[in-house]
Amino acid sequence: MDSDSYQKRLWALWLTLPTLALHYWLSWDRLPERVPTKYDASDHAIAFASRGDALKILLGVLGFALVMITAIGYLIAYQRPERARVALVAMYVMIVVMWLVENRFVWSLAHG
Repeated sequence: MDSDSYQKRLWALWLTLPTLALHYWLSWDRLPERVPTKYDASDHAIAFASRGDALKILLGVLGFALVMITAIGYLIAYQRPERARVALVAMYVMIVVMWLVENRFVWSLAHG
């Protein structure tokens, strides 16, 4: 895989961060003032945060995952270039699943 193409595809993962922020912003007025952030075994909310703090948590978790995935992606490209394509697919799957879960959380709060 071409190095320039690989880097562009790796950095394209970062588009998940502004799209999550946009979804949260578009749902802002439909979100409750207190957003549940922790649940017990019976699925009852036991901890809450403000809408702004919940946004920081969601973006922070996704941002941390993106930093780690980007670093791992560069390590793989440098040390095992023949495995870069497979690693890139795996990284896309991980980040997209995380993005979908976080967007589903926002959707369920705003529309549920």
